[in-house]
Amino acid sequence: MRRWTLLTCLLAVLLFASADCQRQSNLLGDMVQLNRSLVPAILMTGDDWPVGSKTFDRDERMNQAKGAMMEFTLHWARFSRRYGHYLPSDQHWLDGLKDLDARASAANQLFSSGAPISQVHEQLIGIRTVLAQLRRQEGISFYPDYLVDFGDSIDVLASEVSRGVSPSEIRSGLDGAKSSWQAVRQAAFDGKLFGFDARKKAELDTCVSAEADALAGLDQALASGDKTRISAAASQMQATFLNLYALFGDFQEVKGG
Repeated sequence: MRRWTLLTCLLAVLLFASADCQRQSNLLGDMVQLNRSLVPAILMTGDDWPVGSKTFDRDERMNQAKGAMMEFTLHWARFSRRYGHYLPSDQHWLDGLKDLDARASAANQLFSSGAPISQVHEQLIGIRTVLAQLRRQEGISFYPDYLVDFGDSIDVLASEVSRGVSPSEIRSGLDGAKSSWQAVRQAAFDGKLFGFDARKKAELDTCVSAEADALAGLDQALASGDKTRISAAASQMQATFLNLYALFGDFQEVKGG
């Protein structure tokens, strides 16, 4: 009898562990889907959309942004319903979801009221930041989070270049960007999880290679001391990064309002 009791307990533990792994797998998959809607919303409300374009029609841009906001709102509502109480005893998780709900609501209200689109963009960036914090808190490695860390570092670099700070200060920022880039290169990438087929994986490899070249280009520009060259190299890094980041968004689902 004791032997059967032990076996029953062991089976219960294994079943619980299996169910827990499945729950986290489902969470990760749903986070990928949420991110696929968040990326277009962030990019289409940012200053650099369309990527690489110097001129664009404002009405067309706002129509695209409206479609992206609608798509993200649908995905967020689904995610919030499913995971609002995913970890009911974890106050950090509960607080994080409450914060995300408030930011999503604020972003929609700002967009609907005709507020400057930069304010909507800031709320969406905040949502991305909170989601990354929740993932790290739960020990979830998420490839786009490494990209965002790198993107933040090159935004700082670009700001320093535009403000005309000394090359030595820019060099310090570049060292930080290189460290963040190394983390990207070392991060595990699951093509199946993110829905990357062979063609899209090839696009990712091309973008990663282009970003590495852009980093090297800024390094060389700094060594030359040529301010015009440094500015061009910093801009190239940002544009190349946006193309890389955009691969993780689903733009086909975005329809103008």
